[in-house]
Amino acid sequence: MDWSGTGTGFVVQTDGGTRYVATNAHVVRGSSNCDAVTVVDHSGNRHKAQVAAISLAQGFQNDLAILKLDNIGNNKLPALELLNSDQYKADHDGEKVNTIGYPVPGLASSYDKASVSGEGSIAQFEQNKNYFITNGMGTNPGNSGGPVFLVSNHKVLGICVAKANVQVAENTGMFIPINGFKDFFKEKTGRVLQ
Repeated sequence: MDWSGTGTGFVVQTDGGTRYVATNAHVVRGSSNCDAVTVVDHSGNRHKAQVAAISLAQGFQNDLAILKLDNIGNNKLPALELLNSDQYKADHDGEKVNTIGYPVPGLASSYDKASVSGEGSIAQFEQNKNYFITNGMGTNPGNSGGPVFLVSNHKVLGICVAKANVQVAENTGMFIPINGFKDFFKEKTGRVLQ
């Protein structure tokens, strides 16, 4: 899914079956609650959605937004399976991960063909800042808001949010634990994600 060539999102589902799109706040920056946005899916189809919630809190770990799909999008787009990210905060350094999205549209991907990043690994969980750091995943602009999968089971562990400045480190990225998004989602909608 792509917004002006700058971001990615993915479909999540509540326990009642309603589907939403998870992404980063900076992907829909400039929008506010109830603003209409267009979601372009992996086949190039367009779906209408509304911005249901945007986090105004500072920091990578709070860079979250929720889009509510219209009924047509709700019926057509499959939801991804989410993990319990708390189980991976300790003793999982080296766990293999990757992400999918639309990095550098027109160069590394197109609007209708998502790109899977190179396989990376969890370097550590930054406890004070509540995000994971990865090595080798190849995060680029446009991957923001995309799902970070465990390679072993293809389930979502988190949401891609940023990469380290190349003067600091290369091929180093950060992602928000999916449980952080689940908590944000429940706070904003009153509903629980599957």
